[in-house]
Amino acid sequence: GYQAPEVPELGPSVASDIYTIGRTLAVLTFEFRGYQKEYATSLPPTSQVPAFARYDAFYRLVAKACAEDPDDRFLSVEELRAQMVGVLRQVVFAGDGSATAATQSAHSQFFDPPPVSGEALTWRELPTLKPDDHDPMVDWVSMVTAREPLTRYDELSRAPQVTPEVWLDQARCGLAADRPDLVATATAAMLKADPWDWRAAWMLGLDALAREESGAAIAAAQNYFGAVRDQVPGEIAPRLALGLAAEAAGQPGLAEGEYLTCLRTDAGYVAPAAFGIARARVARGDVNGAITVLDAVPSASRAHPHARWVRAGLMNQRGTLTDLADAIDDVGGVTLDPRQRLAFDIGVYDKALRHVITHGNAGQIRIGDVPATSMALRAALERAYRDLADLTPEPTERFALVDRANAVRPWSLT
Repeated sequence: GYQAPEVPELGPSVASDIYTIGRTLAVLTFEFRGYQKEYATSLPPTSQVPAFARYDAFYRLVAKACAEDPDDRFLSVEELRAQMVGVLRQVVFAGDGSATAATQSAHSQFFDPPPVSGEALTWRELPTLKPDDHDPMVDWVSMVTAREPLTRYDELSRAPQVTPEVWLDQARCGLAADRPDLVATATAAMLKADPWDWRAAWMLGLDALAREESGAAIAAAQNYFGAVRDQVPGEIAPRLALGLAAEAAGQPGLAEGEYLTCLRTDAGYVAPAAFGIARARVARGDVNGAITVLDAVPSASRAHPHARWVRAGLMNQRGTLTDLADAIDDVGGVTLDPRQRLAFDIGVYDKALRHVITHGNAGQIRIGDVPATSMALRAALERAYRDLADLTPEPTERFALVDRANAVRPWSLT
């Protein structure tokens, strides 16, 4: 039950050692009945193994290590070790299922962390592949100076030796130039040279996601990123990509699950994951949950000001006086264009005024430095309209803002 099926014919190898490690992991993890008979060269269904059902990354790790075909296993013990550490992080930080954000970044073999982004996430903000230092052309590719995608593609076509790093850069050129045909050509060459090179699937997933207006393309992206996740189960990058693809497919529940894995596991992914979870929860109507998860973006993150801005918008949407007071406080430390800040203030003051008109004054609550009373809110709203009018160059729009200021101003006898 521990010996790889090819050993009697081919003898021991690194691949057979990896198989043995995988089988040992399985036997140590659960009561593996039949591992020497019924499941001598296979694994039981995930539904029969709680550890597999709960931790899908662990199942994928064991399944790859125990693949019947040696070519389907990890290439080296070092690769297995690195992926095992990544899976361990996913298992440990999943914990009791809470949405606590990771506080440490993991070291990835294959991906650079995603750039800190704002609320939106597209294929362009997904993690990038690290160069393969063992590729003989990696230095040559780094010295190609052309930046315009099609020009660079042509220069790469004249490489003295064509290797995966050359094809990958050509695929990137195809993505940048919106040329799916170039991406397809480069990835086809990669897969012809090595059918197990999952980096080709990653590039094809990005290309499919770039054409997200097509339902078939989104389904293809999910398949490609799923294949990458199966090949490198300890990596977080494909989970972020799967979350984005699920969003594009209109599957917020599935997207949230992938983003939660990213949020819990790697501090380098907390910001894009938190924004993704917030979007997924808003899509399901869970504004409260969206507000809560944005608090996971740490104050030291460059994305923190934008998280406060998005949170403030959601508080404004929820709309109690306490929410509106918190919304004003949230944007206090965010650098905004003066017109943008005034427009936000106007929205908050207007909603607070309508709340007070309906339910009565609540002077003990302050919206910023403005008491939640009809007179104070009208004065603040009038002042904000006039300030915004002063910053508005277009005459018709400026006059309309002045009219609104006059309409809302507190009544007086003069």
